[in-house]
Amino acid sequence: MNTVIAKKLKALEETSKQYWNIPRETAVHLSLLIKACKYKNILEVGTSNGYSAIWMAEAARQTNGKVTTVEYFEERINLAKNNLKDCDLLQYVNIKHGKALDIIKLLAKQVNNNEIDLFDFIFIDANKAEYIDYFNALDPLLLENGMFIADNVTSHQNEMKDFLEVFNNHTGYQISYLPFGGGTLIALRC
Repeated sequence: MNTVIAKKLKALEETSKQYWNIPRETAVHLSLLIKACKYKNILEVGTSNGYSAIWMAEAARQTNGKVTTVEYFEERINLAKNNLKDCDLLQYVNIKHGKALDIIKLLAKQVNNNEIDLFDFIFIDANKAEYIDYFNALDPLLLENGMFIADNVTSHQNEMKDFLEVFNNHTGYQISYLPFGGGTLIALRC
């Protein structure tokens, strides 16, 4: 990782509580998984200020991939764009503005019309009460051997009981939980 990106990430970590960014340990794991598995078509639901998008875009640059990220708040989109631009990573990211479920439905239509490919890596960190809806809409958009990752599964487990119940009983995924931050679910589609 070059020094410009490293400095930007360090600065963004100072504002992590304000923008609800994932912990550095989680970000490192996302980057590691993308690079190790050579994932190229990455989806993030919940951009915020672009902290995790920077980590994933830097990994996507190495795999010749692209990150599509979804954010509702225009102010945060502008912050994310500026942060990605400062890191010279904006060309690896496609930011979609709107409600997550609306954008996911649009992406599903694009997949069905062969306008875009299925995703091989999906990371969700948005409205916790909607995780089950995100999963139901995104599950058909994930390739076999793709990863589905969800943040805050320990800290917000009461808000996502239905989501966790589906995953804990799903035979199509091999799952693991990481204890970083609010807890991270990592699921490999079998």
